[in-house]
Amino acid sequence: MIQISEKLIQQMECVNEHYPLLGLIIDNDKFIVAGLLKFCAQHIDHEEISDEFNIEMHISSAFPDDIILVYETERTQGYEHKYTNGALCLGSPLEIGFRVRNDTSLISYIKNLIVPYFYFFVYFQKYGIKPFSDLEHGKAGLVSSYQKRFNTSNISIVNCMMRYRLTHERYNINTRCPCGSNKILRDCFNHRMILTQLYLVQPSFIRAELNSLKTRIK
Repeated sequence: MIQISEKLIQQMECVNEHYPLLGLIIDNDKFIVAGLLKFCAQHIDHEEISDEFNIEMHISSAFPDDIILVYETERTQGYEHKYTNGALCLGSPLEIGFRVRNDTSLISYIKNLIVPYFYFFVYFQKYGIKPFSDLEHGKAGLVSSYQKRFNTSNISIVNCMMRYRLTHERYNINTRCPCGSNKILRDCFNHRMILTQLYLVQPSFIRAELNSLKTRIK
C-alpha cells in the first residue's frame, strides 16, 4: 500500500477549505479523492451556475507528474465527453498539461479542469447551447487543438517535436531542427516556438499525448 505524503496532506487541507465534502481514501496503489463536489461558477457573459456532483479523483503514486482520472457515474452517463473507461474527458493530455503547468495541485485540477467541465455540462443540459467552445473528438479535434496552440495543423510536426522534447532535457538553437528541414532551430522559427512551449509541460503529459495519438488519428 502506498504511503500518503506530507505534501498531499497539505493539498487536501487546501481542497477541504473550498470543498469540505471531499475526502481522501488510500486504495492499494493509488489515492482517491471522493465525495460531493459543490461549486458555484460563471463564464464570461454567461449566468452563474451552482450545482453539485459526486466525483472520484484517482491519483497515482506518480502525482503530480501524472494525469488524474476523474469519474462521475450518476448524471453524466451517456455524455459524449467521456473516455471509454468512464473517466471524464477534461481535455487532451497535452492541453491538461498546459492548463496546470503553473500549478499541478489538487485544487488547481478542481478549479481549472473539473469545475469548468461540469459548468459546461450543466449549461448545455439547461439551454442546449455551449457556453464556450469545445473540441471535437478524433483527428478533427486534434488538428483544431494544435492549430490553436501551435499555429499548425500538421500533426506529424507536433508529434516530431514532442518526441524530441522527451529525449532532450533542453535544446540549443544552433542544432538542427528535428522537423527534417535541415535548418538550425534558430532559423526554423515556427518549430522552435512549438518546442519552447513543449518545454513548459511535464514530460508525463507529453508521453500520454503521444500514446493517445495512436487511437485519435485512426
